Amino acid sequence: PPPSGPPDTGPDPGGGPPEQGFVRQGSPCSEVGATAVTANGTSVTCTTTDCAGNTEDQPRWWRTTC
Repeated sequence: PPPSGPPDTGPDPGGGPPEQGFVRQGSPCSEVGATAVTANGTSVTCTTTDCAGNTEDQPRWWRTTC
């Protein structure tokens, strides 16, 4: 049966750029090139490559400045 009730419109748990709040470094994201800030003030960018040069299939929030 189809799901009942309204669609989930809650906050994105780290996938897209936050409208308010913070993201967790290393968590999946969906918009490559988007920027955000972690709770401790670290600037992060949604990318498939981390600071060590490792690549991921799924984009993740990694430090903007390595």
